[in-house]
Amino acid sequence: HAFLKRLVGDWTTSTSVMGLPDEHGGATFSMILGNRFVNGDVSGTVANVPYVGRVTIGYDNYKHKFVATFLNDLGTSLLYAEGMLDAKKNALTLWGTMDEWMTDEHDIPAMYRFTIINENHFTFELHDLANIENPIVITTSYSRAKSK
Repeated sequence: HAFLKRLVGDWTTSTSVMGLPDEHGGATFSMILGNRFVNGDVSGTVANVPYVGRVTIGYDNYKHKFVATFLNDLGTSLLYAEGMLDAKKNALTLWGTMDEWMTDEHDIPAMYRFTIINENHFTFELHDLANIENPIVITTSYSRAKSK
């Protein structure tokens, strides 16, 4: 759970969807349920459309892997993924599915990756594994928010 605790805090975000210009938002990550999970409440815009979302990540002691759920108010999907840390314990890679509401496709194989850059920065990437030519769908950079 040490990796998850590194995500805790208030963050400003810069997100690019399918190579479109970056849009800005924010996020707050906190440990929940006896420090077994980290909950991230995120907000921002996609193509100038406001959204709010939630990501919950934990380590499943029975499966011996990380598990995550993703949801937002842009759709009605609850996405699930599971995976593992890299050897340096700086990148969490999860595999699952995604839905594409613009094309009405669902259950597309996907890879989700959280990468710690340093104590004040991390990134999130969503890869569409069915799209060989341009697999990166979303890239979000997180910067720790300045204390007031």
